[in-house]
Amino acid sequence: MLFGFTTAGLSGAIRGRAGKWGLAFLVVMLLILAAGFMLYRCIFVPVDMEAEEENVLVDIESGTTTGDIGVKLEDKNLIRSAFIFTQYLRLTGMDKDIKAGSYALSPSMDVPEIAGYLAGGEVEDLDTIVFTIPEGWNIEQMAGHLDEQRLVDKERFLELVYSPAPELIDDYPFLEGEISSREYYLEGYLFPKTYEVDAEAAEEDIIRVMLDQMKKVIEEKWEKIEETGMTPEEIITLASIIEKEAVVDQERQVISSVFHNRLEAGMALESCATVNYALGEYKEVLLFQDLETDSPYNTYQKRGLPPGPIASPGRASIRAALNPKDTDYRYFVSRGDGSGKHLFAETYEGHLRNRMEVNQEK
Repeated sequence: MLFGFTTAGLSGAIRGRAGKWGLAFLVVMLLILAAGFMLYRCIFVPVDMEAEEENVLVDIESGTTTGDIGVKLEDKNLIRSAFIFTQYLRLTGMDKDIKAGSYALSPSMDVPEIAGYLAGGEVEDLDTIVFTIPEGWNIEQMAGHLDEQRLVDKERFLELVYSPAPELIDDYPFLEGEISSREYYLEGYLFPKTYEVDAEAAEEDIIRVMLDQMKKVIEEKWEKIEETGMTPEEIITLASIIEKEAVVDQERQVISSVFHNRLEAGMALESCATVNYALGEYKEVLLFQDLETDSPYNTYQKRGLPPGPIASPGRASIRAALNPKDTDYRYFVSRGDGSGKHLFAETYEGHLRNRMEVNQEK
């Protein structure tokens, strides 16, 4: 053993080194495959393949760089990566062919399709525009979204929903009520769904289309509303709180039962969602001083329902407001585990135990 190891030892060392190289090669190959998959997904898989009917208007001004175009498309959720989109344009040579104009694009289009539209100058002159209002959005979120789609002037829209014309209120009797302390008169009544409107529709037209849908829903539920002894305004207000508090569909009726039970007992609703509305911003965790905010929407400080809805509820939340589950629950707390589920309790002592359980699991 001139150098201190045997032939078998040398063979083992070589095999060991080969094994390490093999492992390193495997890791590199896996990283390449992962990067390739991500690249393929960013280019050839649309952001939302089911959004075929939704058009997003994008304005490309003369002189706009491909980088700025990519950022604009990513901001509008039409592509996944501005960087990859920009590189795709450069590699295909399309970056030199982009034409200024207004384009109607869809999240169901992949990068080559979008690039082809922009490079081909396929400017759309649409007769109708499709837009979607998600459940749980408030008036200001809607105004911002519709303004981005160039469907409304934001300030004009907010002015109309803050103080609608008397004839509008006459056409929709469910809007009548005590509104002196509402943030926006029409908050909660612009029904959330996908709409198709005339491309030349004015702000008033869009508002009426959405109110028509709410009118239809209320008429469908009218007998049930009368059975509850509550007004349409109270049902929509309660439904809006349920919409903001519930994450899991199967809990909507249970959360509804908590609020119904508290209202019946003369207790404050103590909904964090109403405090967030009063603050004008969303906070995942409210501070003690937040709970002391002086606002008619602060249901920690004010008993009963707030002066009006805090968002636009969907059908499921309206149904839950009308059909609470039969429980004795008066409290609930988020599990805080990302599931969106809650722990419910009949007594304050049980509620404290649930809160301790949640804090221990964090």
